[in-house]
Order: sequence, then C-alpha cells, then structure tokens
Amino acid sequence: LYFFKIRLHIDHWEKKWSWDTAIDLNDLLKSYVRIEQRQRDEPVALHLPPPPEKSPIVDGFRPHKQQFFFPPLQQKRNERAYDLLPTNGCEKLAILGCGELSFERYAPEQLADNGIRHVVSVDIEGMALSSGIESLSRYLSYHGSEIMAKCRKPVHFEIYKGDALTPSPVLSNVDVAISLEVIEHMPLAQATELLKCVLYKVRPKLFIISTPNFDYNKVLNVQTPFRHDEHHFEFTRIQFKEWLSANVVAPYKYEISFVGILNGHEHLGGATQFARIWREDGISGCVITEVEGTYQKVGDFVYRTSSFRLLEAVVVGAFRSFIEDFPFDPQHLTSDCILRFWRIPTRRILECRPNPTIEVDEYDAMVLLTALFDRLCGTSVDPVTRNPAISLPERADRQTVIDAIARMFS
Repeated sequence: LYFFKIRLHIDHWEKKWSWDTAIDLNDLLKSYVRIEQRQRDEPVALHLPPPPEKSPIVDGFRPHKQQFFFPPLQQKRNERAYDLLPTNGCEKLAILGCGELSFERYAPEQLADNGIRHVVSVDIEGMALSSGIESLSRYLSYHGSEIMAKCRKPVHFEIYKGDALTPSPVLSNVDVAISLEVIEHMPLAQATELLKCVLYKVRPKLFIISTPNFDYNKVLNVQTPFRHDEHHFEFTRIQFKEWLSANVVAPYKYEISFVGILNGHEHLGGATQFARIWREDGISGCVITEVEGTYQKVGDFVYRTSSFRLLEAVVVGAFRSFIEDFPFDPQHLTSDCILRFWRIPTRRILECRPNPTIEVDEYDAMVLLTALFDRLCGTSVDPVTRNPAISLPERADRQTVIDAIARMFS
C-alpha cells in the first residue's frame, strides 16, 4: 500500500479547477508513487551550509560586469539547450557540472512538456550547489499554486555532490546528458575524460555540451588570456571541431551550433559554441553497477504539476463513494435556527478513498468540496470533535449530488 502525502495550506480556493482528462489519473498517481519510492530509497544525505551573499543583481545583470547580450548569454545558453532537447521519448536527464542549477531553474515547465520526469544534477562544488538549491527552493515555493494547477506529469529533481568523471548508479538509464560551460573549468585531459565517460559509460542517446568560443574573445574585449581566471583552456572553432572529431566515434555523431551572435561578427560564429552529440541507433542509457566515485544527495525537489487535479480526483471520488451509501435520513438533520441540513465530517468522506491512496488534509478537503459545489454544500464544523465538515441542505438527495458531480466532471 503506497501513501503519498499532499498537504495544501489553502486560505482561499478562488478558482474552480476544471477536470482535464488529458492525463490519465492512474498514470499520474503512479508518477507520484515512483517519486516517493525514490525519496524513500535515497533521502538527502548531506545538508550543505547556506550560500554566501552575492553582489546585487539589477534587471538580471551584475552591475560590475559589462553586458554585450540581452537577454544575458547564460539565458541564451539555457534556451538553446532546451531547444535541443527531444520533444518525446526521453524521461531521465542528467546535468553534469550543474553549478547553481541555472538550467534547472530556467524553465522546468518545458522539461515537463518534453516528457522529462527525472532530473539528476551533479556538481563537485558545494557552495555553487548550496546557492542553486536555495534559488530552486525559492522558485518552486513562490510558484507553488501555479505549478500545482498545471496539467502535466510531475518532474523529480535530485541534486548530488560528486565528480562527474566518476559515474555512479544514480546515472543509470540516462536518456539525455547536458554539460553547459563545464569542460573549460578542468584541464584538457580531464575534459576529454568527461566526454568519453559520458558517451561510453553513461551512454545517453543525446549529449549536449557548450563551451566558450575563443575566436569571439576579441569581440567581447577580453583583456586576459581567457574569459575567466578559472578557465584552463578555451577552444577556437577549429580546435573544438578537431577535439570532437578525435573523440566522438560510432555510434555517435555530432553537429556544432553557436549562440551569442553580435551584428557584424557573424563570421566568427558566436560567443558560445554548442555540440549536439547523438546516437544514430537511438539506444538510450545503461545500468551502471560499478561505483567509481562517491555521490552524496544534497537536494530533492518535485515540480508538483497536476497536484490540484489529483487532489480533486481523490476527494471528489471519495465524496461520490460516500454519497452512494449515505442514508439521507431526516432524523439526522441538524438545524442552525434557519436551515436544516446534514453535517458530514470530511474525515468520514475521506475514509472512502480508494487504494492506493493519497493522504489529504481534512480542512483542504472541506475547502475543495465547498468551492467546487458551492450551490450544494457549505462549510461546517463537527460540534463534538471540532473537525472540518460539510453541510448538505435538507433539499439535497442522493441523485442531486451525483448529478452535480457528473455535471462538474463530465
């Protein structure tokens, strides 16, 4: 018996969520059950210290840095990476060298649209991960109600502190891998090792990789050997192509593209060069059994799409099952001096949930039912237990309630 708990602290249920049948409820429930199973099997093992404060950001920019691109180059890279993702047939995504989770935070809705259900993010730098976890948590919290109202399957984000050069079983069955602006932060020999590790150990059907284009540095007025002090190298366009040609072999092929192109400098490509590396045979991922390195789970988040719909289905389904057997006995009517009604604790309604089930807060169930069926029932309180309840008016009967449910969710 599986239990997945959704707790909604609702002050106002202002919208009557329509019952969208585009997603099968059984599939939706199974998606949440799989996520819960992973969370039970591997909880967060390491809690990182809070990140240090950053310099202020004004309109998306750090004021001490000269800006050449709008939107910023980092956003352009995220957009290109999303554009390169398959629109179907890929469920598990690995982001190797995830840093501050910029890609994960950019547009998780698009991941859900593309069929991505599971994202594993890996980086070796604890401070970057801590900052990214804080930002992702804030994003999901701020957009919580909006996300839960979207009709999509959920996306599970697992974040690990570890070295992408030493894969572990958490990278099993990866369909797509992404490394944005990562390879230049390591010696060239290690960058080559990472490329081979991904292609021939992790074995995704698609690997998306980006790195600075050294040819563009003069356009960006770079006065130092490389764009960043931490860079070990930066490829020219020719060097990048030669590196890929030397290391990408069958069944993989590759193609190169550019982002960050300024007028008058198109002949130099763009500020960032991308490689899209794919398997011609379409085979995706493998099971990794050998543990080469230690991965510690430091974050776990769920993009809880369709939570409202799932909650609706569970509560309304329980309500209908309850009504089927409710006697509508006039002797059990109560009165508030004006109206006569049946008072029904939501606990009794929720006892009619099917199995496997979702644990639902009694107050949330009361708010949901009275919002959906405001012309039929109202909020109430059990006078003995003081627990949430709904009130059905004396004029209601079994068929009236069943018809109301059918009209709402036909």
